[in-house]
Order: sequence, then C-alpha cells, then structure tokens
Amino acid sequence: MKVVLVVNHKARRVTEAALEATTVAWSSRHDLTVLGPPGADRSDEFGDRLAGVDVVAVLSGDGTVNGVANVLADRRSDAVLVPLPAGATNVAARSIGLPRDLAAANRVALAALDA
Repeated sequence: MKVVLVVNHKARRVTEAALEATTVAWSSRHDLTVLGPPGADRSDEFGDRLAGVDVVAVLSGDGTVNGVANVLADRRSDAVLVPLPAGATNVAARSIGLPRDLAAANRVALAALDA
C-alpha cells in the first residue's frame, strides 16, 4: 500500500526514537513517504501530496489529526486515516481503540491494515 506518514515534530511525544521506530515499522510493510503537517497557507499543496495515497498515518496530537482529516475530506479522499498516539490526549487514536503506547498502536494499526 502507498502510505503517507504525517509527522508533527512539535507534538508532545514525537521524539527521534518514536519517529524512527514508526518509520521502520511502516516502511517494512508499505511504500512510505514522510511529510510534515499541513499548514493553513499550504493546504492545497499538502492535499496534492496525498493524491492516490491508500493510508495517511498521523504521528501527532489531535490538532494535526483534525487538520489532515479536513484536507482528506475536502479532497473527498478514500484514504484510510490512522491517528497514531503522539500528543497529550490522543482522543482520535483512543476513540478507534488504538493503545496509548505508540509501539503497540503501530502493531495494531498495521495488523488491521493487513487484515
């Protein structure tokens, strides 16, 4: 699958180790591209980069997940949105049953995509 991993380096739990572990996990199974978060001034450009993508995983907090969800909705994208827990609260990730632990969330999300 073609996957984009959107990373907000300012999110509370985004560390180099977390990013590396997530990148390794996802790229071992899928064609992975890593992007920064959408900005209000470049959401069209960001949306263009998501064209034809099967999955958009977001390593960040709920604010970035919301921003990415809005871009996908505006584009009427069929991409699956996977909110990985890396913020303070992680409501989006928790609401779909992903564990709070990032490594466990990566495993659960990847297994769900495989199924």
